[in-house]
Amino acid sequence: MHILVLEKEPTSRRGGQERSLFELSRQLHQRGHQISLLYTQSGDLLSQYQTFCQHTLPITALSLSRHHPLQTFLNLPRDLNRAKALITPSEPTLIYTNQIYDIPFAGLLSQLTQLPLVCHLRLPAPDKLDLQRSHYLSAVHQFITVSQHTKNTWLQKPWFQRSGQTIKIDVVYNSIDTQYFRPVAPQDPSPRQQLQQQWNIPTDHTLLAYAGRLDRRKGLENLLHGFAKFHATQPKTTLLIAGKPLLDRPDYLKELQVLTQTLNIQTNVRFLGHLSDTRSLYQASDLVIMPSIWPEPFGRVIIEAMACGTPVIASHTGGIPEILTGEFSQALFPPRNPAAIADRIQHVLAWKQTDPHLVQRCRQHIQTHFSLPNNILAIEALFQQTLSPQKLLTAPLSLSP
Repeated sequence: MHILVLEKEPTSRRGGQERSLFELSRQLHQRGHQISLLYTQSGDLLSQYQTFCQHTLPITALSLSRHHPLQTFLNLPRDLNRAKALITPSEPTLIYTNQIYDIPFAGLLSQLTQLPLVCHLRLPAPDKLDLQRSHYLSAVHQFITVSQHTKNTWLQKPWFQRSGQTIKIDVVYNSIDTQYFRPVAPQDPSPRQQLQQQWNIPTDHTLLAYAGRLDRRKGLENLLHGFAKFHATQPKTTLLIAGKPLLDRPDYLKELQVLTQTLNIQTNVRFLGHLSDTRSLYQASDLVIMPSIWPEPFGRVIIEAMACGTPVIASHTGGIPEILTGEFSQALFPPRNPAAIADRIQHVLAWKQTDPHLVQRCRQHIQTHFSLPNNILAIEALFQQTLSPQKLLTAPLSLSP
């Protein structure tokens, strides 16, 4: 099949949503499908998309611009026709968007071409959805979401319910390549020694890590307070924080740095900035922490770290409890609770002495439940079902060339 993938900015710097789409697209290409990428802003993943995509087409009308609405509107017919030109009538084709906010363009393209539209819901439902996007929800033939919790947040919204129509929304958990995310091999250079040398970390320190955006919703203040409580009893520890602000301004990083001084832990916290490759961080660390205070749709960092054999503790929020099941549910702590973070760190960190086989069990848990082949097959099957003969939900449009 030919898949028209819509992505505002193909980048690894925003979070797991964009990286998951890239990995899915690449894997579908490897399974013999044709991929064409429609995007608005260039990102660091664009060059990698270009190595396997049949087309990479920059368009300006993908997302409605609040700053230049007239220009976006004027570019719309041109961009729709440019996208339409990528389609071969004899080839089974569908449109696939990675977020609800691109629905107006995707819906118009679906109506213009009479192609089915699939929308991946990788974020919790917003409290409100503007009129344009609400209108084009009816153009979507299949929704996919990344956790049962996230699915429920959408189904609970009155504006998501379409009278007289059955909403097709399936849960397919995110997954990763466990051949890439793996424990460090004996013949590999030691990521731990490299980090210690690069950041001047004492070799006898225990290493804790956070990887993700530096945004308030990620609970980093709680993490620093929790680390301070733990550090008071275990001073030979260093906390590594990888990432940059996205939703919050760069000043937020300065706020976090000031907080480390206030808590007197500044010499034991390293802000690493954005890491294009987080695998070495997971491999070097004794424990990874995800302290989110918002309803995380999934929690990709968790499965990446555990596939590397590194235990994770995380907030009991959003879709995270759907990852940390069975024995790993003991790693959950209440959001906004620094004391609970310190307690979980203390409890889990003893694993190297008391439970040396935890590495294998972490990795096996991810291989069993979040393997890339199962994820790709599940999404491919939904795409195939969506391509089966059906009537469009709305009448097709026509545009003058």
